[in-house]
Amino acid sequence: RSEGGPFVNLGDFLDRVGQQAINKRMVESLIFAGAASSLPGRPEQLLKALEGTLEACARLQAERDSGQLGLFGAAESSLPKREERFPELPEEYEAWPRQAALEYEKEYLGFYISGHPLDRYNEELDAFTNASSADYQESLPGRQNLLLGGIISQRRTFFDKKERECAILTLEDRFGSLEVFVFNEAFERHRAIIFSGSAVLINGKLSRRQNEERGKVIAEWLLALEEVRTDEGVGVEVRLEAGKTDAALLKQVQEIFLRHDGRNPVYLRVSEAHGDYVLRSRGLCAEPSDGLLDELRQLLGRRKAILSYYPRGPQASQTQTGGNGGVRAFLNGESNGSRGRKGGGNGR
Repeated sequence: RSEGGPFVNLGDFLDRVGQQAINKRMVESLIFAGAASSLPGRPEQLLKALEGTLEACARLQAERDSGQLGLFGAAESSLPKREERFPELPEEYEAWPRQAALEYEKEYLGFYISGHPLDRYNEELDAFTNASSADYQESLPGRQNLLLGGIISQRRTFFDKKERECAILTLEDRFGSLEVFVFNEAFERHRAIIFSGSAVLINGKLSRRQNEERGKVIAEWLLALEEVRTDEGVGVEVRLEAGKTDAALLKQVQEIFLRHDGRNPVYLRVSEAHGDYVLRSRGLCAEPSDGLLDELRQLLGRRKAILSYYPRGPQASQTQTGGNGGVRAFLNGESNGSRGRKGGGNGR
């Protein structure tokens, strides 16, 4: 590359590297790992065109080896341009889902480069977690209300003294991983979402015996991350400063919410000299989408619009998320609701 300049396409790369130095499987691994991102085309197209391109490279090399390119004074410079010597990329191909591309990176490299599978849940994690694997590595103090979020990368089952099924989960988040114990009652309640690859929120506690440095995280309640925004108790909270908010700004905020009409609540958190207070809009409801949050943040600022949850008696959070009682049950961690967090948003 330093001698011939950037590779203009897949064929140019294969031809210049040479098939003696690289084979089909190696090229496939490079493409799956994302190492061919500087070449024209999507990885799906490159893989589909790979075999034909390798054949074209082999023919070209055979012509060089046989001396045909030098016959009658012909030179390689007389060949078509490098970008025209090889098959064109297919126009029809099956695109990978974003999740699949990330999993290929993890499989072939051992880690994620272009993103993380949890990126799609950034809002949920910011709003409804208060700890991470990084906190655990630093040795958490004894806490009874750990709100964690991540992907279950491994599930190992075991049986307790009464021969009831339990599990030990490896939970991976954006900072690392930790083990979570799920005893029988919680395991049976949440069995449907306890599997490898499942993205979950976990309400648990830290149990530490004497002389244990870190202790064990014990899960009490789980909730699928993909179900959070389907809970009609989860709303969008806008944060405003009383002295810096006028009618024109409120009108703009209202217009944004009207463009994202839905069934979820809208909250206004107003800050003034004596403290904050939260109001629930009686006339506005909205779909708590990333698009709505982006528009509000463009107008108000990055941390001025978040997902939030405020329980309103027994009618709150009626949506039965995967049979697990929704966000209210998750935050409470117990069916009796005795330990619920009264209010949502930016739990960390």
